[in-house]
Amino acid sequence: MMADIAGIALLQRHLAPPRAEELARMAAVLGGAEESLVAGATGTAALGSPVYRLERGGWLVVAGAAGRPVPDEEGLLSPEPGPTLARLAGPFALAAWDGSRGRLILASDRQGGETLYYALARGRVCFATRVGALQEVLGEVAGMDPVGMDQLFTLGAPVAPRTVFEGIERVPPGCWVEIDARHPVLHRFASPAFRPEEDPPAEGAGGGLEYCLEAALERSTGAESASVALGADPETALEEPAGAALLRLAGTPGPARVESGAWMEAGDLEVAVRALESPLVSLAPVQEGGLGRHLRSQGRGRVVTTAGGSLVSGESRLVAELAVRRGWARQPDSIGRPRLLDALDPERLAGTGPEWRRALYGQGLDSPDAVTFSHLPRWDQNARIRALYLPGVREALPEDPLEELEQGLPGDFALWPGLHRALHLELTLWLGGRRPGSVLAAMGIVVESPWLDPDVVAAAAARPHAPVLRRALHRARRGTGPSRTGSGVAPLPGAGEATLGRYLDPGLVEVTGLFDPDRVGRLVMRWRRGCRLTPADRRALLVVVTTGIWARHCLERPSLLPTEARA
Repeated sequence: MMADIAGIALLQRHLAPPRAEELARMAAVLGGAEESLVAGATGTAALGSPVYRLERGGWLVVAGAAGRPVPDEEGLLSPEPGPTLARLAGPFALAAWDGSRGRLILASDRQGGETLYYALARGRVCFATRVGALQEVLGEVAGMDPVGMDQLFTLGAPVAPRTVFEGIERVPPGCWVEIDARHPVLHRFASPAFRPEEDPPAEGAGGGLEYCLEAALERSTGAESASVALGADPETALEEPAGAALLRLAGTPGPARVESGAWMEAGDLEVAVRALESPLVSLAPVQEGGLGRHLRSQGRGRVVTTAGGSLVSGESRLVAELAVRRGWARQPDSIGRPRLLDALDPERLAGTGPEWRRALYGQGLDSPDAVTFSHLPRWDQNARIRALYLPGVREALPEDPLEELEQGLPGDFALWPGLHRALHLELTLWLGGRRPGSVLAAMGIVVESPWLDPDVVAAAAARPHAPVLRRALHRARRGTGPSRTGSGVAPLPGAGEATLGRYLDPGLVEVTGLFDPDRVGRLVMRWRRGCRLTPADRRALLVVVTTGIWARHCLERPSLLPTEARA
């Protein structure tokens, strides 16, 4: 069954309706049959499987909600469809044309499990669940958005609705967009995931969080057993508390431990980039592709992952870092507090002194109540990728990469506890950037993530924050907290010399229009000579290589280029 949706809606009545060739191209892009394509009398068209015709004039297409109730027409087409959207379970993306009001409604689930992109061009709006399909519907290739790219490299994801594509926006998680003849208006139907005043779910026999997790697991699998693997790092699936909890509830021993590097092959980089339609800022999606190949070799077409488990449960390294740095901020002259970071980041801090600890983790210690305090160290390190940009790109970027992010935070965000702010930022950016399960889904594997279920997240947010931070600090003192894992000697394990040589070619680096070929060349030379590379250097290589892959596959679509340009 086709999982994607796409469509066109006119914003001005005098415009000509979509041409037959446009509709044929749209159907070909998503592999739809004639019965899955509907053309409205008002010059609108939609592709989905199925397409629901609405009694009040119009249509509805839904992605990701197979087997779940379709929203009722009266509530969806009311002036305020938010309550109807909030009742929908699981990941979904939907588009509805309201013929009576002449408006298009686009919506995405509260966790961003299903993405929905849209673009306004020539008096009409085009939408699709994949950027590649959207570009085919538009009939043109979108360019690169330098600000979106910089946000991706610095924050881990563009700040929605911005994307890495110029002129293409994404419906933010938990929001719906109303588009009519005037302009798009963004509305929110679900509150942010870690809002602390959320009422806790009903307690059950297993307690709040565990009870909700068990219920989410039952909804996901509908069976006693399931394949279980950790979404972010498969090799620690049996070690992290989140993985252990899910394995226990699933009643299955889970997969055998496999070294994640051994799962990666030369083509996995391209598979991950094409699935995410974005450059990569970590190797997690590449590991996910290797995991997918491993599951398919065993004949498994469904997987329940612990993606987000360590984050939602409070067992992540981010929470441990926050606990240590808050204590350090209260006692800036302490010697013991900053030393606790050595166990959390042994690769960069082992054998170093206080100056190096402060350089890596001392950002914002004078203002621990800042809304972005938890993420300042990593964002400061990530922002060093700007040194590789072309001079013109650096000059055109906003001086403060956090400004747009802070403008989009909830109005009362500064009043939230520090833990809730940290987890909200991490979950929002993490889901907006990597979208766990996207690579597996592209390989035809059904992915369920019980830890990201709204009830589970709400139960985690309802817990008192102080005990969670105390436990994280206690683990850091004992040296048992989660640590940063190195990426090995090779900056891109499994990539292969051919892949690196192709996408680090100075000509292709220059074509992307973002990086300075000379600066990148010096970094590549250091790597080829076997010089020691810092984690930031290895991350920079990953970013440059996958940007080249992204430019080749997403900015140069053969079906849209003239015949002579395809050669």
